[in-house]
Amino acid sequence: MPTLQSKRTVVMQSTLQASSVATLFVTLDASFKTDAAAVTTFDDASAGSDERTRYRLKFVAHTGVDIGEITLRLIAKGDVGQDDVEVVKSLAREEIEPHAAAATVTLLVTPTASFERVWKQAALDREGRESIDHLCALDVRVRPAAGHVVQQTVSAQDDDQLVLDYTWTDAAGTPVIAGKVVLDTAASAGADHRLGRIRVTDNDPTTGEDRFG
Repeated sequence: MPTLQSKRTVVMQSTLQASSVATLFVTLDASFKTDAAAVTTFDDASAGSDERTRYRLKFVAHTGVDIGEITLRLIAKGDVGQDDVEVVKSLAREEIEPHAAAATVTLLVTPTASFERVWKQAALDREGRESIDHLCALDVRVRPAAGHVVQQTVSAQDDDQLVLDYTWTDAAGTPVIAGKVVLDTAASAGADHRLGRIRVTDNDPTTGEDRFG
């Protein structure tokens, strides 16, 4: 089966008077094995150093029958805690197959299954003052079309990695799509800084267009 993929890699670097404070590394990789076709849209609403991207994959059988869809929203940013700390997004790269159309992506308002992760980790100076607080949030929502069922399973839930598995089946119970969404998040500190503890909030949130940020 061919593999459909929407992957985003982001690196954000913070500095204080040309000295490194910290670096944030984020990778979102959504990949699906299926014989179905996919209509993919990509919406980059980032501003400045912030990362704000959305994806929508709609799966359609070669007979023209709808199978379902998935929407993803990725947010990454650094909340500055000290004057003169500067944040730059030094890398923002996407790998999308098949090619995605640039268009406004509206998140599913009434998904059948959903998951949200909010990840935070601060960088502190030698006096224990917070120079920057990194934040990464992922919002995933899925919905099957009529005659299909989608199952969501959380297969990994570590501080630095979240893995969600998805399977769509048809009316006969035959799998037609199998895939996963993987979020990897990590930070490193500069010579005069140290990292605080990782704070992770995972939930299956209520419906609505804007549940976070």
